[in-house]
Amino acid sequence: LSQDMAESCLFNIERLTQFRRKIHQNAELAFEEFETSKSIVEYLKSLGVEDSQIQIKIKTGIIVDIYGKAPPVMIYFNS
Repeated sequence: LSQDMAESCLFNIERLTQFRRKIHQNAELAFEEFETSKSIVEYLKSLGVEDSQIQIKIKTGIIVDIYGKAPPVMIYFNS
């Protein structure tokens, strides 16, 4: 993910807020968040995150490695 992409997409608060609202409007049962996980992966890919950076863990958990010039940032999605 380039610095330009991070600034224009990842930290676009309005886009991130809309995405969060979409997830909360389509709530799923605990440990059965298959559509939520799919939506998160699609969102990340739309930002330029590559498949090799995304790991699916324990059915619906997602770990994403994003590297750049900026200091590390953790973004936590909880459905």
